[in-house]
Amino acid sequence: MDEIAALWHSLPATAALQREQFAAPPLRTSAPGAPVQISFSASRQQFHTKGGEVLLKQAENAGLSPKHGCRIGICRSCQCVKESGVVENVQTGEISSAPNELIRLCISVARSDTTITL
Repeated sequence: MDEIAALWHSLPATAALQREQFAAPPLRTSAPGAPVQISFSASRQQFHTKGGEVLLKQAENAGLSPKHGCRIGICRSCQCVKESGVVENVQTGEISSAPNELIRLCISVARSDTTITL
């Protein structure tokens, strides 16, 4: 976008350049970063994490490849069922502790041991 804007401004254009740009908001969590265990029930895969990053990134760091798309919570491609555990939505700050609840891996941080169905 910046290159196009620079090109536009270098030309003898009389009309103003109109553009729209989207960026992901910074993700923040109040999760303390305590060690937790994440389990994926269908594949029986699990890993330990300190809980400071979103579950999608934590899973990828552990060598897993969960389905995903936008990475900012819009497309819901990474949506899955949290069977048990407590997670925090980093966009809203909402804490989810109910079993069998839909969560999005790209915007959820584990705050306790958590089991997920992909």
